[in-house]
Amino acid sequence: MDVDRQATPELPTNFTEIKHLTECLQQQTQVANLCTDVSLALARQPCLRAFLHHCVDALLVHIPLAWVGIWLYEPGRHGFVPLARASRALNSHNGEYDLPVGAQTVAKIAASRQRLLSQEAQRDVLLHPEERAWAQREGMSVFVGYPLLVENRVVGVLALFARELLPAVYLDTLGSLALIIGLAIERLPVQEELP
Repeated sequence: MDVDRQATPELPTNFTEIKHLTECLQQQTQVANLCTDVSLALARQPCLRAFLHHCVDALLVHIPLAWVGIWLYEPGRHGFVPLARASRALNSHNGEYDLPVGAQTVAKIAASRQRLLSQEAQRDVLLHPEERAWAQREGMSVFVGYPLLVENRVVGVLALFARELLPAVYLDTLGSLALIIGLAIERLPVQEELP
């Protein structure tokens, strides 16, 4: 029997290529798991605060991030208020999470309405000096912040730190997640209503 060589796909034989394909598949699996977690949380969580806490936890579980925070825009109060945050490591202040991203950077992200990506968080002048010092002290290399937009209005900011560079598939997923979080901010009540 004559086998058509064109119908059989080429399998990688180079170890480096196999490793790269394995990493890509692992990243896609992590993204799929993150999207599933966030979708289920959106369907199950009765209020915004619980949904946002679930989102920051899911981000830390599925993507190699070290710190995640979500700010909500409250025009009548102080502008942007941190509503949910999580870290892989607790600091020395009674087990609380550090809040390494300040109001100036959050406002800068919101004003630009664009993603702010720094692959050199310890030296990038776009970040506040205190944020750079925190990044250096904690060994962070990457900062990325996304405005949370609904109908061209900024309703919040998603900010993250990572120790290693993030592949494009993660950055694209974070951008999509920012859109979902923005819509949730618009539609879910901030706190659960009492019966």
